[in-house]
Amino acid sequence: IDLHPEMLAAASADRDDASTEVQGRLRYLQKDISAFTLEPPFDRIIAPYTTLYVLDPDARRACLRCVERHLAPDGVFVFDVYPAEWIREEGSYADPEPLLISRMNYGDRAIEVYEQDAHDVEAQRVSVTYIHEIRDGDEQRTVTYTIDHYYLVLDQIEPTLAEAGLSLVAIEGDFDGGPFEESAERLVV
Repeated sequence: IDLHPEMLAAASADRDDASTEVQGRLRYLQKDISAFTLEPPFDRIIAPYTTLYVLDPDARRACLRCVERHLAPDGVFVFDVYPAEWIREEGSYADPEPLLISRMNYGDRAIEVYEQDAHDVEAQRVSVTYIHEIRDGDEQRTVTYTIDHYYLVLDQIEPTLAEAGLSLVAIEGDFDGGPFEESAERLVV
């Protein structure tokens, strides 16, 4: 499920790499993840790549309620996010300058990607601005966009799930079931 046709097209393009069995089970739907209706109930729902953080708190609550309605009685909801305790500890701040995070070259095209963060601890929001400097031969252009992440800290995960009628089964530090430790880069619920 995604609202953006471009993301659905990219995901669908990868379908050919999957086995015939998997291809038959894949569906790509343009819908809002905070207000969807599907049939039948599912034994597993997955929200990868920090999906829940790109939803504002109201949309996240609505999404979790949709997930709860769509899970089979013994169904499992799995999502991953980044641990955010360090943000609370560091306090609110904004990067003074964009930081170069990637350089890519494709023939005559060169792309530099910069990132600039602003952390608002009270709103539990990280606003990440990406700046793409694109040089295509003699032409140059800049594409800038901001993604807001509304994060949760560890002690908020269980009550947030419970509010939607979901139960916390486990918090792990990776997709292989490793224990969650303070140094973990992912938090898998």
